[in-house]
Order: sequence, then C-alpha cells, then structure tokens
Amino acid sequence: MAGKLPASQKSACEEFLRQIPGVICVQVLLTPAEEVEAIHLLVASSADQSAVREEVRNMLEKFYGVTVEPEKININSLPVPETGESLPSSPERRFLLAGLQVNLEGYRMEVQVKIKEGEKVLLGRASGPAHEHSRRRLVAQAALSALQQTLPPEYSLLLGDLTTVSLGGRRVVLVGVILSSAWGEEFLVGSALEEGKELEGVVRAVLDAVDRRLGAL
Repeated sequence: MAGKLPASQKSACEEFLRQIPGVICVQVLLTPAEEVEAIHLLVASSADQSAVREEVRNMLEKFYGVTVEPEKININSLPVPETGESLPSSPERRFLLAGLQVNLEGYRMEVQVKIKEGEKVLLGRASGPAHEHSRRRLVAQAALSALQQTLPPEYSLLLGDLTTVSLGGRRVVLVGVILSSAWGEEFLVGSALEEGKELEGVVRAVLDAVDRRLGAL
C-alpha cells in the first residue's frame, strides 16, 4: 500500500466515497501512521461489489494518491425490503430497548438509554451539543455505553458510522459499530426501521449490529 491519508481528510474521504452508486455507508480506518488499515462499506443488495471495490481503489489513487489492496476493502450488502415487508431480523434477541430519555439543558443534550439483557437492565449515558447532527450520535453512544458493561475488559465498542436512508419506500436507520480488541477490529453493521421514532430506531439499529456478535464473546 502506498501513500498516506491525513486524519484531517478522513471524514471528507468517507463522504466522497459515499457518492459511489450503491454505497450507503463508509468507514475508513487509519493506522497511527495515517495509512489506510481497512475500508468498510455497506452497499445496496443491487450493487456490484466487485465494481464498487474497484471504484473505491480508483478514486483513492486518483484523488488522494493512496493505493489500497483489494483485501483491505470489506463490503457488506443490505437487502432492500419490498413494500409491506420488514427488514430481516434475528428470531432470538439478547438485548432489548427498555427505555430512552432525552434531557435538554440550554445548548446541551443528555441522553440516557436503558437496555434489557434477560432480567438485568443496563444503563448508558452520553452528553454533548444539542444540535441536529449530534443528537442521533449521542443516542448511539449512550446505547454503546450500556452495552460496554457486558464485554470483557479487553474489548471496546466504538461508533463508526450512522445514517438514515430510504429503502423500499421506508426510512431505515443504519449504524456501523467497531468492536475493538487487542486482536484487531471488526466492523459490525445494524439496521432498523425508523417507523416515526427516529431516536428509538437508532438504538434498535445499534442492538441489531452487536446482538449476535456479543453473544459469541
């Protein structure tokens, strides 16, 4: 791999790669030396994954001077539900949303999320600026804070990407979560129908991303 991607350009690069047809979410991971360690993409089921991978490589080389090996580009696809159908879900859920509370104090917002695991209730909190862009991320971070309590100390959960898209005529929340440990990083993707409750949809998407994976730890 040749060339470096400055950390200051990471967000702009992710937004640039989202312009590729069929691409829904992008997460670029950098090493401390600002080399591209991995690129995770979520694409529509109709997207040609080989073509997307090649386009990512071409765009990075042409506009950023960075050459990335194909095996560093990980692609997952999201099925598009037909009208009246639900997104695929696991029949056995380990974690369930038990409560969501949002408090506004001036220009700051505090979020409290309760997640039920069996008979136990996990509580997570997050706070930050109360503007439109940050509120969904604060809700996701509060959910991850609650889930962190179930993990061995060598594991951590980080919010990667978060967006809302229209699929099959419905609004869908998509979340990318990074499961980090001494053995490396995994990019987990979750989705949930918004159904008029955007912030609850964010929590459900986070749970969808981590549910099966955390159950295996």
